[in-house]
Amino acid sequence: TLNYNSQLLNINQELEKLNLQLEELSQTDQLTKLSNRRHLDTTLAHELRRAKRYDSQLCVILIDIDFFKKVNDTYGHPKGDEVLKDIAGILKDNSREVDTVGRWGGEEFLIILPKVDISHAIDMCEKLRKKIKEHDFSLEHSLTASFGVTQVDTQKDDEYSLLSRVDANLYEAKEEGRDRIISS
Repeated sequence: TLNYNSQLLNINQELEKLNLQLEELSQTDQLTKLSNRRHLDTTLAHELRRAKRYDSQLCVILIDIDFFKKVNDTYGHPKGDEVLKDIAGILKDNSREVDTVGRWGGEEFLIILPKVDISHAIDMCEKLRKKIKEHDFSLEHSLTASFGVTQVDTQKDDEYSLLSRVDANLYEAKEEGRDRIISS
């Protein structure tokens, strides 16, 4: 019985470890190792409920790498993947532990900032914008990114209105010439 219990304990520990790995895989973007879209959606819903419940601040940043298609077309997709990983590192290294940084899709990234007001979110965008622009991606030209940022209105916003607004801000940043931040 002692041997049987020991084996059972080992099996249970292995199963726990595998379940944790599975959970992490289901929430992680394979390429960048950031949160994936599904995890971002779940986290945003959770943080929005928390902001409304406690009437606390919450900001969301949507980032798009400017002219990313040109990187893939000029240098190939493996180089494009390297660039995405570098950007992911810059975003993660310059975010707080409580922030959720994820790959929204393609060359777009989303950052969820609990308990942050719009002015601090804009400061963070500016810091990230500069870091990306100054980073050596080993390309013949520097890369830039455009930023949309918004603060939640706890009385009116749901996930849809919040994401629509941040997306509109990003679109405006791109329309106005890229490499800039538009907030609301």
